[in-house]
Amino acid sequence: MGFAWSPWKNTVVRGGFGLYYDSGMFVVNSSLYFNPPFFTVSVFVPSETSLITLSNPFATGNGFVPPAQLSFVSPGFVPSYTQHWNLNVQREIEHVGVFSAAYAASKGTHLPRSLDINQPLTPSPADLTTREPYPAYSKSS
Repeated sequence: MGFAWSPWKNTVVRGGFGLYYDSGMFVVNSSLYFNPPFFTVSVFVPSETSLITLSNPFATGNGFVPPAQLSFVSPGFVPSYTQHWNLNVQREIEHVGVFSAAYAASKGTHLPRSLDINQPLTPSPADLTTREPYPAYSKSS
């Protein structure tokens, strides 16, 4: 929503407010499908001996399967939203131009962030794979 108001000649006050929800996060429940063993990602990269071509973009010699990762949604997940607001005062000064003073701001609430559930619980000089809670899903293996 917004407004524009002219309290005096050659002066305008404008403002607005918006509330925006992240619609992409409403489909996050489908990410559970992307857990092993139901879903496997293959990465294809060119090599010195085998380039990726339009006729064969997924050559088996070029692909590899990265280590499995777990995806899940917290039971307490709350969709994120962002608020934006602004206020602007403009005054026309004859033969000079327009003087403008403005303020704009935004605030995000419940913004999602990634969480590595396989992060070691305590710092230690020991090998990383021996300290991960779920070593079968280790990034370093």
